[in-house]
Amino acid sequence: MRTVNPEKHAVRRAAILSAAAEVFAERGYDGATTAAICKRAGVGSGTLFHYFADKRTMFLAIVADDLTTVTAGLERIDRTDPVRALDEVLGLLTADLGDPVAPGLAAAMIQLARRDPEFAATVIAKDESARRAVAALVVDGQATGAFAPDTDPDRAARWIVAITDAGHLISDDPGFDTATERAELRRIVASYLGRRRTPGPGLPR
Repeated sequence: MRTVNPEKHAVRRAAILSAAAEVFAERGYDGATTAAICKRAGVGSGTLFHYFADKRTMFLAIVADDLTTVTAGLERIDRTDPVRALDEVLGLLTADLGDPVAPGLAAAMIQLARRDPEFAATVIAKDESARRAVAALVVDGQATGAFAPDTDPDRAARWIVAITDAGHLISDDPGFDTATERAELRRIVASYLGRRRTPGPGLPR
């Protein structure tokens, strides 16, 4: 029996998903084909179908992997300082804002989520994870006086995550500069929460 090398398997799987993300971004979900993904990934159809049953399975895997990455990143954030922690969460949620694939991929996700409840649930799970983290930090920040006390944490979290999602849809607009727009996002959130102090030194901007 032929054994599978886990590292090679993971690398090939990641390469296929990267190629699939590019094709989904360029063609939308409906316009993407497994043949186009095979060509972009440089693999045969037999190899592709060894890893994924169809293009829907690939898209689910892309979103599920992103959920795993975001969830793990949220768990690693030091929440001792709510202001700094919230800025780190914003950084995590906009980590791929400069990726040219991001706008088209986000649009394709919306396209499929509208008619596929299972896929939509996976997308929502990512946002829910981020919302819980943001809401908890708003509560902590209000308790320490860093944020104004008159904002509902759950509502604030819903809007903040929605704004970061929207950022991916506009990131291919003419003149969009990732660093500038990330700074603008932080200003918007700080103003919304009535932030009363800035994060500590050393935070990437």
